[in-house]
Amino acid sequence: MSTRKVALSLAVLTIFFVIQESAMSQFRLPGGGFSIFLILVFVWSAISASEIALVIGFAAGFMLDLVQASDSPFGQWTLILILVCYLVSYVGFGDTNPLGVVFIVIAANFAAQVLFLASGALLGVQIGALGQILITLVGTSIWTLVFTPMVLPLFSKLHEFIFETRASL
Repeated sequence: MSTRKVALSLAVLTIFFVIQESAMSQFRLPGGGFSIFLILVFVWSAISASEIALVIGFAAGFMLDLVQASDSPFGQWTLILILVCYLVSYVGFGDTNPLGVVFIVIAANFAAQVLFLASGALLGVQIGALGQILITLVGTSIWTLVFTPMVLPLFSKLHEFIFETRASL
């Protein structure tokens, strides 16, 4: 894993984080919407080796911990994304089936949100009503299912360009 590849990956991650926080978060979709940033993180983890997934999970979690709108303790997102990205990489590495990657991303998004809620409850963070939580979990999963196939070719080409691989989705 070279410094150039890590730096380019972090630059792509930062660009999509800014897009998510400045533009995508303005859309009010029923059921909670989606996060283009988390979709990128989980796609990148699914088609990368585990050490790259760990770096991406750490960087993405750190960025999410810096969001001012978040009431969570610092480091909560970092821990969750390190764990989920490693598991996604372990399960999805070498999977060149786009449908498989889409479902891995949906499962990872759902798992990350459930882990965030569970760890938040353990840390004393106010999590809200159970009905609203379920609506948000189902809604974000549906929106992730809708938007992941649209952005998967772009993310795959970016990954192929940075890591100079020939296997694209």
